[in-house]
Amino acid sequence: MGNGLKQGKRALIGEREYRFVELLESVGGDGEVVVCEGVDGVRRYATQESWEAGCLYLEAENKRNPSLVTSASTNTEKLALFRSLFAVRDDVYAKSYFSKKTSRVGYVPACSNEWVSGVCGKPRVKCADCARREFLPLDDAALKRHFVGADQEDFGIVAGYPLIDEDKTCVLAIDFDKAD
Repeated sequence: MGNGLKQGKRALIGEREYRFVELLESVGGDGEVVVCEGVDGVRRYATQESWEAGCLYLEAENKRNPSLVTSASTNTEKLALFRSLFAVRDDVYAKSYFSKKTSRVGYVPACSNEWVSGVCGKPRVKCADCARREFLPLDDAALKRHFVGADQEDFGIVAGYPLIDEDKTCVLAIDFDKAD
């Protein structure tokens, strides 16, 4: 097994997906044991046979259902899944900000000229009244910032505009956190 196993390889064991961490010699010295880690960060040991069977099972599942997106999928595949579930305009998006005046979170269209000296009229001119506003497209980089979370400039939260193709919408909303 040591000859073909690579770090980062994945397997399905007991209906859970694991990634390869390291290969260890068994205590008795008569074989090898795989240390693997689930998506929740919990590590477990797997016998050489169960690891290989799990690798084959995952490969078979991916061939049977090539559109299956798992933790082993690429970021591009995960973003494509997200975009397919949340159909919003891709020519503009809103970004979050925190108002010190009201102590609340608000949203404004993301603009490439925001706070650019000599171009942006903030705070004298509201974004809605600005003749120089240039909306930023909702690209993969904006979505990645959203999933990573807060950054130095804002909360990193992206809000999409659900009105697409003139007067149509296609929205699915899911709350993944553990809070109410």
